[in-house]
Amino acid sequence: MIGVARRAEVAVAVWRLSRPAIWLVSVLPLWTGHLLATRDLVPTTFHEVSRFGLAVFVMGPLAWAAASAINDVHDLETDRRNPRKATAPLMSGALTPEAVRLAAYLAAVAALAGAAVIGVDFAVLTAGVLLLAWAYSVPPLRLKTRPGADIASNVVAVAVLPLLAGWAVARPIPEFPWWFLPQSAAVLVALYVPSTLVDLDADLAAGDRTIATRLGRPGAYRLGWTAWLLAAAGTLGLAATGTVIPRSLLGLYVVIVPGLIVAYHVLIGRAATSAAMVRGIVMLSFLFLVPSGAFALVYTGVWYP
Repeated sequence: MIGVARRAEVAVAVWRLSRPAIWLVSVLPLWTGHLLATRDLVPTTFHEVSRFGLAVFVMGPLAWAAASAINDVHDLETDRRNPRKATAPLMSGALTPEAVRLAAYLAAVAALAGAAVIGVDFAVLTAGVLLLAWAYSVPPLRLKTRPGADIASNVVAVAVLPLLAGWAVARPIPEFPWWFLPQSAAVLVALYVPSTLVDLDADLAAGDRTIATRLGRPGAYRLGWTAWLLAAAGTLGLAATGTVIPRSLLGLYVVIVPGLIVAYHVLIGRAATSAAMVRGIVMLSFLFLVPSGAFALVYTGVWYP
């Protein structure tokens, strides 16, 4: 019975290690890329369902397990100073650093194997995500401690490569509508920068250099705010010209986009604690689903405003 209980504890710990709550961060751009390629809200044939389902499994659970595990191993000293991480598998003793490192590389191998089944382009993009995850966390590169490089690596790994990967499931990459990439990148910057403020005190205590420790709270907020404004302006510009975003959405976006700008200031700019910042990021992400959902419905012909 002890063996069974221990195996169950390890299984739960590995599940938590993979950060299920943030799989959507990669799955949403993956789905968006597939939607852009097919003009379908969801795959419509068994072949498409199986390919896209495997793509979701690769970019969601497997890629995030690899990225999160290798990050936790190399954040061990910082996390010991961070009360928010007290119940994490490494901190609680549920997993050893050696086990977590092994889990990272096994998940990476599984992700590459699954990606290869989908196709060469998808496999190359998946390898790019995994390499950036490794470079983000592992010395000597450890991009997360290099202000500017931490943002760039996240933009590429989360906002660009999964979006292209979703497209690659259905169509050749050269046919991708490239004007859509700056929008995805700007939104990711606007949401990533506040996440570095969540652990600002712990990173300062550990001597880690991040965009938040480099710029401070006011400077980091201004950077995120600027990216959010650029995303807002880009959205209206694309809708006004009918570039990727249907022009029929312009009237709706003229109403929604200013509301999102105000929401960013209220939820992120006024967040006084780490808990409030986390809530603000989550709430803002859900609010962002409103214009995203409207785009998806109109782009696929489900709704005609």
